[in-house]
Amino acid sequence: MLRLVEVILESEWSVVCAEDGDTALDAARRERPAAILLDGRMPGGGGLATLARLKDDPETRDTPVILMTALAHGSKPLIPPGFAGVIAKPFDPLTLPQQIRAILASSGQTPRGDENFERLVAHYAESVSAKLEALDHAIAAAQAGDMLALAQARDIAHRMHGTAGCYGYRELSAAAGVLDEILTALQCGGGGTWLSAVQSAEVVRAVGESIIRPR
Repeated sequence: MLRLVEVILESEWSVVCAEDGDTALDAARRERPAAILLDGRMPGGGGLATLARLKDDPETRDTPVILMTALAHGSKPLIPPGFAGVIAKPFDPLTLPQQIRAILASSGQTPRGDENFERLVAHYAESVSAKLEALDHAIAAAQAGDMLALAQARDIAHRMHGTAGCYGYRELSAAAGVLDEILTALQCGGGGTWLSAVQSAEVVRAVGESIIRPR
């Protein structure tokens, strides 16, 4: 599993692997990583014991640590004290990087020290303007009765809700989530109104523009 995780993550981050707790602690001191992913059953005492050693060391105690375990259950598993979050095993290789970003972003520990991640954040910020423009056009067309445009607007809001927070833009993610719910209700005939959709879209645009042109 260690090699699989390395292959999945090395396209986005610089990855250093450790076979056991002792090696992990040495690597954490040496490399000063932006985040640490621990296997709950790794040799050398397991993830919990390794976490305790990391937290006892002044050089590593502030590094966010994510636990990978087969004991996690449900969509929101219990997070043991000291961990930034939990990823259930078996994990989905296609979504593992997004899971890591989401956990770190939700805990306020987005790994901004990683140069590649910084580049991805900058690229996402640059793409927000196009997303907002596409959203405006889709909502305008949907108000005129274009159901395909309504589906497109909802898809844009849904994707923005799911991705913005992973890059540290939690306010944009939250605003897009509200819009997604309203557009879903309109699409399904569940009671949403165009007035609320337009107002919600204006909030999304205001938050998005603050990213494009930060104060």
